[in-house]
Amino acid sequence: MLGQVRTGDLDIAFMEMSEVEGDDSLGRLDLLTEGISVVMPSDHRLACHERLSVGDVRGERLFMPDPEISPRFFGRLQGMLERAGVRIERACVGNHYEATVALVAAGNGMTCMPPSMCRNFDSVAQVPLSDLGTHMRYGIVWNRATIGTIASEFVAAASAWEWSC
Repeated sequence: MLGQVRTGDLDIAFMEMSEVEGDDSLGRLDLLTEGISVVMPSDHRLACHERLSVGDVRGERLFMPDPEISPRFFGRLQGMLERAGVRIERACVGNHYEATVALVAAGNGMTCMPPSMCRNFDSVAQVPLSDLGTHMRYGIVWNRATIGTIASEFVAAASAWEWSC
């Protein structure tokens, strides 16, 4: 999707914003920010907690969504977890965030992701991770050189909107 915005084949994309950091050819508008939650089967022993620390998940089987969903963000998240002593299971990777949540629901382990990626799944619990120090930012991105009138009007409307999440 980002490649299509860069070439002008796509006017605007809604995406995770770390993917466009440092690219001055792209316009960007940050819209929403989310923390990271530990996602686990709803009957897991940690599911009843209001918050978890990184230390709480050390020793748990943890795997990540495919980093291609958002390479910079999930690469940074995985690095932070590994530096904190959390072992990431490499043999089990969900090729989409929904596949990752399905693997969790089936009892294959836990994962870390923003709550919006798993809120429609009743079979998992999500508990905020309190001490990781990272979050996911979503927004819209456009190519400054190719943006048209309608896309410009959309950006203006999105800029004026009161986003509450």
